[in-house]
Order: sequence, then structure tokens, then C-alpha cells
Amino acid sequence: MEESKGSVVFLDNSLPANEQIENVIAQVAEEKSAGDAESFFVIGMEVLNFSEAGTQNLKDSGVKLFVAANFEPEIKKRFVACGISSVDLRKKDLEDMFASFAQKETQGKIVAAENGLFKLKLISGSFSKSYIFRPES
Repeated sequence: MEESKGSVVFLDNSLPANEQIENVIAQVAEEKSAGDAESFFVIGMEVLNFSEAGTQNLKDSGVKLFVAANFEPEIKKRFVACGISSVDLRKKDLEDMFASFAQKETQGKIVAAENGLFKLKLISGSFSKSYIFRPES
């Protein structure tokens, strides 16, 4: 996994998968038109079964990283095929992210930590939190 940064978009998991993709693409387009970001991290409580076309649309819009809990192997394969990195986090960490950052303009950074671990650091104004994860080999 490479160190990277991007604007953070939170998924609305109450929507069907195709509407979630449309929602993310609309949010990304809005931020791009404002000149705020070029790459994006998407954070969701769970990953729905996005189609290959939907996954490609996420990649084409600038999504570089998808963070959620319990990725199905088939979905991970689609993300890898499109060049989108995926990070599995504990549901507790995701709940904390949503509670702390979902209603705020948030930036994300992936940075190397110790012992082969990485940190996903979320930043909103002067407030930040880091979440440790082990990248898949």
C-alpha cells in the first residue's frame, strides 16, 4: 500500500448500490468543480455488491480508496481490477468515523506506521483521528 491523501466522501448505506454510486460521483464532481481535490477516499459502513461498471465509474471519478467492513472477495477483486485500494476496518472504527466526521468537510491521509501497519488519518479543521490497519498482502 502506498501513502496517499484525498478528500473523504461518506456513503449513505440506506440507499441501493446504484444510488450510492451516483451519490458518490455527484459529491466528487462537486468537489472537483470547486477545485478542492483530485483523489477521493470513500468510507462506508458496509460494501454493497457494486457492479463492474459501477466500480469502474467510481475509479473514473477519482476514487482511490474504499474503506468499509467485511469486504466480500469478489468485490475486492473488482476494486483491485480497477485500481481502487480497499481497507477493511472494524465496525467500531467505522461507527466512530461516521460519528466524528460524516457531517464535516474531511480530508484523509494514508501513512506508514510501525511493524508493517498503516494509519488512515482523518482531518477536519483542527480535529483529527487516526485508525490503524494492516494492508492485505
